[in-house]
Amino acid sequence: MKKTILTLVAVVAAMLFTACTKVPFKTQEPLADAALVYVYVVEGDGFTEMNRKPSYKVAINGKYTEGGIMIGEYKPFDLRPSHIEFSIARADVEIQKIALNIEAGKIYYLRVKSFSDDFAKFEVVNVAPHIGSQEIKNMYLAGVLQEEQNKVIEELIEPAKEQNAQQTIVQSAPKASKTDELKKAFELKEQGVLTDAEFEKLKTEILAQ
Repeated sequence: MKKTILTLVAVVAAMLFTACTKVPFKTQEPLADAALVYVYVVEGDGFTEMNRKPSYKVAINGKYTEGGIMIGEYKPFDLRPSHIEFSIARADVEIQKIALNIEAGKIYYLRVKSFSDDFAKFEVVNVAPHIGSQEIKNMYLAGVLQEEQNKVIEELIEPAKEQNAQQTIVQSAPKASKTDELKKAFELKEQGVLTDAEFEKLKTEILAQ
């Protein structure tokens, strides 16, 4: 019995350890007609000695995304090409902003790093791809217990999809049948809107469609 309990405890512990394992960085490409922006946090001067573990929140065009990013973590954002302002906040004390004119098919790297021992002091820099890709390669996906899909800011990329869907609906809407059109034309004649000659002409056109 004791052996069985110990086995169960070991299994549960193994499951919990697996569930809590961070997801390591994985190379990915931007979505179609979108840009990929990585926001990642590197260790800053002074904070290791002070045992601080700051978490940074990311807002895109004024809207905060879910969760936070800690040292050694990153988040990917697939965004529709446009002028975008990123706001990075820590402890709701200080906010740093940076704006990018992002282009489809490109990958951007925003590095977050503290630059002093003062509480909540940090910087956000758009670093060159050859630098960012090296700094981020040993990091982990932020705030998850299991692998998840890219973070997509819906209000930036979805409106285009919705517009296309609406156009598709309009284009695919079934046309009224000839019977329905003839019925409407006859009602217009009965109401005196159309003369007999106009009705006959319209009926001919409907039947010829």
